[in-house]
Amino acid sequence: MLRHTYDLGTQDRAVIETQLTGYANRQFQVSAANVSIVDLTSGPHFQVFQGIFEDVTLKPFGTFGYIWVNDTPFYGAVGSGLEAGVLISDRLRNTSIFVWRRQLHPDTWYVPTNSQFNGAEYTGSTTFQYRLTDVVSIFANGNAQRFITDNTPWQNYQLAGVGGGMQFRFADPLFKSQLSWSIALSANVQWWSYDAPDVTVDPTVTRQQNDTILNIALFVPFDQRTTFTLSGGRFVRSANLPNYEFINNSALIGVSWRF
Repeated sequence: MLRHTYDLGTQDRAVIETQLTGYANRQFQVSAANVSIVDLTSGPHFQVFQGIFEDVTLKPFGTFGYIWVNDTPFYGAVGSGLEAGVLISDRLRNTSIFVWRRQLHPDTWYVPTNSQFNGAEYTGSTTFQYRLTDVVSIFANGNAQRFITDNTPWQNYQLAGVGGGMQFRFADPLFKSQLSWSIALSANVQWWSYDAPDVTVDPTVTRQQNDTILNIALFVPFDQRTTFTLSGGRFVRSANLPNYEFINNSALIGVSWRF
């Protein structure tokens, strides 16, 4: 992930924020599990209502992304959105994001009917973060999504989710440095509901599924710019059609550097 901020030098503290995210994996035996992702988001971030409210910010942005599966194109997406941030009190902040994306799925030798997923995605989320003490903060969030295809109503769905978590900082127990370590815990639940049955799976059952997502992450700063991250997660999906049920456990090790 690369993140760049360009200060415009204006009274409203305007900057242009750009974030480029890339991901790729390669499997030794099952090439169908190869996944590559690139995602770019960019837009101006500035304060509004100065002199009326203490801290209200807006960020309109454009977004572009592409995904390859089994080393073949899976879909591209282009869209736009708006991020709004409000400092409600000295301890409480809200961030809300609204995004529209147009998804285009090309038919390929690997997925010859991929174009049935062409459509528009509408997403909204809001997060409230509250600082309990100087070392402990908690958050609660909610999200909703609507996906509408061009011609295949059985792939249309709506999603709603809620979640929360906490993050706390503590003194460096290993290197005894002046930089605090931190641990973040989060839990989310999502409910999916599809518009119509998929006749290729079961013509009498409309798909419903629930997700439970648990994550824990440890952040260890080496210096003011470099942070080591160790995280683990568990994703459990239940569904009224067993085809879509699965459990996934994950672990991630990474290093971020700010320059």
